[in-house]
Amino acid sequence: FLATDGLFNSSKISDAELHKLVRKYYNSDGIILSSIGFGKDINALDFLQKLAKNGRGNFLRINNMDTDIEVLINEVKLQSLK
Repeated sequence: FLATDGLFNSSKISDAELHKLVRKYYNSDGIILSSIGFGKDINALDFLQKLAKNGRGNFLRINNMDTDIEVLINEVKLQSLK
């Protein structure tokens, strides 16, 4: 899992290279990447959603921790079974 506000990438690797890296690890090692987005930055959330898609995982957006905590817990349980 990757849980972030989506603003974690540095200039050392491009977004395209990061997406390619996620696909590579899924294809070569079966590593699944799910991402969890916090915050309201639409570009950052879109980036995280694309990362999850490239990693064959799921994307969750947490708007309100009080109401969304159950969704987060269920996702962790689901992915832990794989």
